[in-house]
Amino acid sequence: MYPPIHKLMDRELKLCLELLKRSPNRTTLNRLYRSVNKEKFILISSEFPIEEELKTSKRYRLKEISDILNKSLLICSFRKKLLYDNLITLIKRFNQEKIDFIILKSFAYSELIKTRRISDLDFLIKAESLNKCLLILREMGFETVMKSEYYFRTFSNEVTMSLKSNPQIKVEPHLTITPKFSPFAVDNESLWNNSKIKYFDGQKARALSDEHNIIHISIHALYQPALSTPFRDIYVISKIISNKRINWESLVNDALQWNAGNFLYYSLFLAKKYFNAKVPKSVLVKLKKRNLQYLLLKFMLFKKLNFLRRKRYDVDDLLYELIFAKFCDKFNIIRRVTYAIKSKL
Repeated sequence: MYPPIHKLMDRELKLCLELLKRSPNRTTLNRLYRSVNKEKFILISSEFPIEEELKTSKRYRLKEISDILNKSLLICSFRKKLLYDNLITLIKRFNQEKIDFIILKSFAYSELIKTRRISDLDFLIKAESLNKCLLILREMGFETVMKSEYYFRTFSNEVTMSLKSNPQIKVEPHLTITPKFSPFAVDNESLWNNSKIKYFDGQKARALSDEHNIIHISIHALYQPALSTPFRDIYVISKIISNKRINWESLVNDALQWNAGNFLYYSLFLAKKYFNAKVPKSVLVKLKKRNLQYLLLKFMLFKKLNFLRRKRYDVDDLLYELIFAKFCDKFNIIRRVTYAIKSKL
């Protein structure tokens, strides 16, 4: 998936750093360079929109580094093109079958598709549409990467499906925007009522409101297990804030009602710190609740900010979930993990 970068020498890495220092995100990149190892630095750097810097990289005689980053960006661009083509086909089919759906995260913003690495297509559907949705996706050539029907129905909020001809192309129908047994109390009805009409190549679809999308991405960045590089999501939040008019009062109220206030606080704080997002100070004050959740999140944030995205769920993820889960859900989390281990999922 990624280019072979483990052979990079110190001299080459320093040259790469000089190139990346010229990017709009140089402050973040410099901080990352000091806190992560060489491989992680290159991989994380490729998450940011550095295409313009690469165009002029020959001037600095960085051909080898440029080739490595260009290869990574080329792979990402090819995947995004395939995902977008499948998105258009999916929208057409869903509209024909009268299936309600909401496009989630970055694909809801055409300007963001160009500037971030996107590995899958996420959308929200209603439970009654699930079977028809899965049937359509199978007809399009997708197959279910489902641990088991029981596992999905009992323990999960989403189904992962990959394209048979290219397994790296994945789509994920979601029944909710948060994992089962999470501490959040998201109002699904509010998500649907406040969603906005958008058009993709002339095809009508829906997307979350900017406020709800920011909350969703905040949760995705700082809560989801096995997602240990939230900078990409923080960058997206900063772009949404810079390009849109945000109803800050509505954003704060919904986040607090859904028990996501501290997660949103840290996301906005990081967006302001690293990407100069124009977040009103009063918003941060309202969201910041110095309770146990706030202290635990602050303690664990360092780890999440300094580790690469992992492919597998591990003990740290289990502890992270158990700490934040409601008391009544802790047993269900242990049941889920136990079932997965017994079934070798």
